[in-house]
Amino acid sequence: MRWLARFAFVELRLHRLELVVFPFNLPAHRCYENAGFTEESYARDARRASDGTYWGLIYMARLSQ
Repeated sequence: MRWLARFAFVELRLHRLELVVFPFNLPAHRCYENAGFTEESYARDARRASDGTYWGLIYMARLSQ
């Protein structure tokens, strides 16, 4: 994830990266935090699962240095 962020900022000259993660996906959430992403917002019941329940989404972002 760090390599991807570095590539996006240096090679592609992007200023901002955004991603979305499910709240129950703790390993991914930690990975993104370790790569410099911070939580910006939370959307309750944003996705409907195949079993009929609804899942929230955490929006995260990182700005170039």
